[in-house]
Amino acid sequence: MKNSIRRLISFTMVLALLILSAAVLNSCYVIKSGKMNKIEGTYKLTSYLGKGDNIEERSIVMYMVICADGTGYYAYRDNTETSYISELRCRFIQDTEQAGFYSYVEIDFGTGTYEKFGINAPTWGKSTNLNFQKPVWKPIEWGEPLEIDYNISVDFLRVDNATDLSYITEEFGKAPSLPYGAKKYDGTYKLEGVFLNDKSPDVATVPDNPYVYYYVTFDFVDRTAQIYNMSKSNEITSTVRISDIALLYENGNYRIDVGGKSYVINTLNSTLSYSLDIEENIDDGCYTLRFHHWGDMSKEQILDSIESDVSNYLATKDFSKD
Repeated sequence: MKNSIRRLISFTMVLALLILSAAVLNSCYVIKSGKMNKIEGTYKLTSYLGKGDNIEERSIVMYMVICADGTGYYAYRDNTETSYISELRCRFIQDTEQAGFYSYVEIDFGTGTYEKFGINAPTWGKSTNLNFQKPVWKPIEWGEPLEIDYNISVDFLRVDNATDLSYITEEFGKAPSLPYGAKKYDGTYKLEGVFLNDKSPDVATVPDNPYVYYYVTFDFVDRTAQIYNMSKSNEITSTVRISDIALLYENGNYRIDVGGKSYVINTLNSTLSYSLDIEENIDDGCYTLRFHHWGDMSKEQILDSIESDVSNYLATKDFSKD
């Protein structure tokens, strides 16, 4: 895992393309509706402008594949992120005046939200372009007029009609492939507490949390996990790095197999909040340890949080029993 401080909302989730906030108002598009045979295919990110040229500043290389059936892929890397490929979802908006023509495509890069792109499908010669432009306004100040700070402008150019990964294999052929939405679930999880589950004893009270702290950090691109914990029973600290973790998607949940243990990411609660669960035997009963997603944390941030957890534990510990 990288030790540098990573953004809480990772650019690798392509959310940097989707900067949506109260400061961003209506989008502008260049539209020339086209038939599906001019739209589906493989696209390359050719322009991403904000306060500067983001492609040049971040050495971004990105392709995406969109298909008429609503499926697709994107492939991505930059100067801080290793190459990877992930599934996406898309949906097409028909032209209101021309049957069989489409004016917009909405793309979900795995975040659970769709970003709308205008379709510019020229009749002759030129390749189809997907685009949007959004103004970002300066913070509101009392008594001052609204002013645009800068514009976000994004353009993808169709470079091939391939609706599979064949066009980008040469450049991304060895990159790991992730299921739809998986990328947003990597990062760091912190133990929240102990909960009952179907395997708990018939008459059960929830036992005390057996850990002073317990953190798990996943990197699905590198296929690694870092586990930090300290048991209250022996107060021994443990830091373990595990390679070749397996990420599986089944029954609406992601399961992560790590060193003989299976963690389950529960994605059914909310698209914004989700938990990481693992079964563990405590006091002769099987219970669920539930973790909360803290996003992308650097190693330094995790260690600072661990130090705070240990201090809080020592402050409440009854040393008279020792």
